Amino acid sequence: ATIRAIAQDLNLPVHVFDLQTFYNDELRRSWKEMLSDTPCVALIEDIDNVFDGRAAAHDLSFDCLLNCIDGIERVDGMLLAITTNQIEKIDAALCTRDATRPGRIDISVEIPILSEEGRYKMANRILAAYPQEVETVVRSGNGMTGAQFQDLCSNTALAFYFKEQEPVGESDDGSNTTFDAAQRVCNSGCSDRTRQ
Repeated sequence: ATIRAIAQDLNLPVHVFDLQTFYNDELRRSWKEMLSDTPCVALIEDIDNVFDGRAAAHDLSFDCLLNCIDGIERVDGMLLAITTNQIEKIDAALCTRDATRPGRIDISVEIPILSEEGRYKMANRILAAYPQEVETVVRSGNGMTGAQFQDLCSNTALAFYFKEQEPVGESDDGSNTTFDAAQRVCNSGCSDRTRQ
């Protein structure tokens, strides 16, 4: 959400690179296509799901990634953003928790777990039509990142919206099926995220 907001503010297109879906040749080809669209934002999401240091989880090599990021050609007008939930898994060739690598990663920004105050602000905004649910959602969101909590709030709002449209049956144990269903949807979408 932060990268989208920056790109929108700068009126730049965003090219998302999910490294889990690339092999070396595919990454080089996609990166080259992206470079023809500068100025732009290149977003590499959850790099720690693919690389632990330089060790790769599949056939994409770390050297290929480095060559794309700062290869022979100098590229002006590209904002590179890399996300991770475990910065300690990032190889020092990119950056470390304590030091960046100018030319590759110039700035490191840690976005911590959302505070209770932050959860209330977000829940009140997203669940404005369902204020009776704010307290429950805020409690359930303890320990979530902003993105995870936003998903929970959005899914809860959608579930209550649809509940107003047509009746929703009760679960076998008589629990609040609408809220539980929304939470399951969010949890399934956030299950691979490692909390910071």
